[in-house]
Amino acid sequence: LQIIFHSQLRIEAYDLGLPTPLSSDLDLTIYVQNVDNYRPRFPERLLFVNFTENTEKQEVYLPSVIERDAIDRGDEPVLPVCYYIVEGNDGAFELHRNTHRLTTTRHLDRELKSNYTLVVLATEDCIGSPNYQPDVDGVSTLTVFVQVRDVNDNAPTFVSKIFTGGITTEADFGIEFMHVKAIDLDEGDNAKISYYLIGQVKQTLTEGLENLAVSPFLVNIETGAVALNFDPQKGMKGYFDFRVLANDTD
Repeated sequence: LQIIFHSQLRIEAYDLGLPTPLSSDLDLTIYVQNVDNYRPRFPERLLFVNFTENTEKQEVYLPSVIERDAIDRGDEPVLPVCYYIVEGNDGAFELHRNTHRLTTTRHLDRELKSNYTLVVLATEDCIGSPNYQPDVDGVSTLTVFVQVRDVNDNAPTFVSKIFTGGITTEADFGIEFMHVKAIDLDEGDNAKISYYLIGQVKQTLTEGLENLAVSPFLVNIETGAVALNFDPQKGMKGYFDFRVLANDTD
């Protein structure tokens, strides 16, 4: 404790008695002392951080706390402020208590977990791990929201190994009669899938299709819809096999 200032007062008490009022007085000295009620506080309570998945060790320095004012500090030495992660860490992060450097301890995988919410406590008690009490220590915390950025590390996968469809000779040229579909666990542009018909269309037990000059089918590059690329005529029949490539890069 430190005495900031003091004040002296004289208090007089008297009655209205007769024939002579009586009185007494008291000299009072008031001392005002400083109580060190300082608790570290962050300038902002929320911080957004972006880390990239499947990347070697990544780090970011957390912001400094607001400094003590002159009255709180008094003649006492300035103590270091240590940071601790008190909530939200499953072992993926390490926080250096003195340098305030937040580091990943392993490769992050966005497909397994796309974000983390860490609660960081600032304290002048740098010995041991703090006994965090949210209702008491909340004024000294920083919430760090970690967003895991995506990289293109997943290939598209078809929802089925074989897709089947059929048409009759009554079908019209250009009709979409089936779809192929693939999924990609990435996000954004990394999950945008394009479809391509590759190789030759294999014909089996076909009749009336010997003179086709073009591929009998077209695959929509964006939707995977398979469309008829010829005008069926009576007497045409057969089986067709072809391969479709799903690609998530331009």
